[in-house]
Amino acid sequence: MNTNNLFSFAGLFTAMIITAYGIPSIIKVANIKKLYDKPGGRKTHKGYVPNLGGIPIFAGFIIAFLCWADFSGSAQWSYFLGGLIILHFTGVKDDIFPLAPMKKLLGQILAAGILVIPGKFRINNLQGILGIHQLPVWVAVPLSIFAVIVIINSFNLIDGVDGLAAGLSVIIALAFALIFWQKGMQIPFIASMILTGALISFLYYNIQPAKIFMGDAGSLCIGYVMGTFSFELVNAADIPGKALFHHNPAIVVAFLIIPLFDTLRVFSLRLFNKRSPFTADANHVHHRLQALGLEHKSISALLYGVNILFIGLAFLIKDVNPNLFILIIIGVACLLASVPAFLLHLRAKENAVNIPIEPAQPIHVTTTLKIGNVPEAVSANQGASSKLPPMN
Repeated sequence: MNTNNLFSFAGLFTAMIITAYGIPSIIKVANIKKLYDKPGGRKTHKGYVPNLGGIPIFAGFIIAFLCWADFSGSAQWSYFLGGLIILHFTGVKDDIFPLAPMKKLLGQILAAGILVIPGKFRINNLQGILGIHQLPVWVAVPLSIFAVIVIINSFNLIDGVDGLAAGLSVIIALAFALIFWQKGMQIPFIASMILTGALISFLYYNIQPAKIFMGDAGSLCIGYVMGTFSFELVNAADIPGKALFHHNPAIVVAFLIIPLFDTLRVFSLRLFNKRSPFTADANHVHHRLQALGLEHKSISALLYGVNILFIGLAFLIKDVNPNLFILIIIGVACLLASVPAFLLHLRAKENAVNIPIEPAQPIHVTTTLKIGNVPEAVSANQGASSKLPPMN
């Protein structure tokens, strides 16, 4: 085992231990200070669950990264850490005292700006997608900032059922780790293994019934790290004879398909219905699967499998033209996303057909006739047989 592999596994176990050690303490503090995610509204959990799991995830990742990743000759990764710290504390503030959406967005823009502008993590080449190759800086910078913000929010929005966001992130981080290892990219390989270690420990406490949630302090940071990995993959050079994956931006779409596609689908539906894309609703894929009667564990396991399916599909079609590649990925995603909606439609139609129709009940109408000073009730059902007092 070479030094890079040794450091990556050392980082993974360091992050696992720190995160696993920190979570019980965070749960204890949250219980004392009553820092909970309360049930109700669109939230599907029952009871009061601490939502500061992002703190031990962040601690495990950043301590292990500083210990095992040698980026002394690369200021680029220092900017990465600077943006990560800003985003983490933005998330912590939002978890304790909810921020206005615009303030949270400003924190994301600042972190993304640091990553993209001085850090120079960005999309420099679209590798032929829509016929576009090298991008000028004035296009690459805003496009990259936008891409990071989309990825950050996609992981934030997919965190809706126990174990889902953390489990998907483990799968995606391992997929990135495999490519970085194959391409000999030392720092991102170690970083992806460290993130995997921190998330494995967190997942132990987050599987249904969850003892703790990652909150925005966790989901925002995970999205930020995944955005960084995405840029590294897009810009990675191919090694002759070792083309496990090419540096194709469409590969990133395949890896991040569950959070990315679900976010874009939900935003599109809101705009189509003439509502703000930031309006909360229950149209996410996990909400639809819950409506079909699936439990949190089943939903998470199903979506883990779907994400693994897309990673395998990306491997099978890696040599396809990038435009055709992305069409295949989006086409399969649209097909699979339509299944829960179709099943819900069938269920609603079946329920409408099977609604029992109550037999019509006879209507009794009672009127009161007042003749002279003598009122008398007469039922409409008495018909012609009704006897009235003689009129004077």
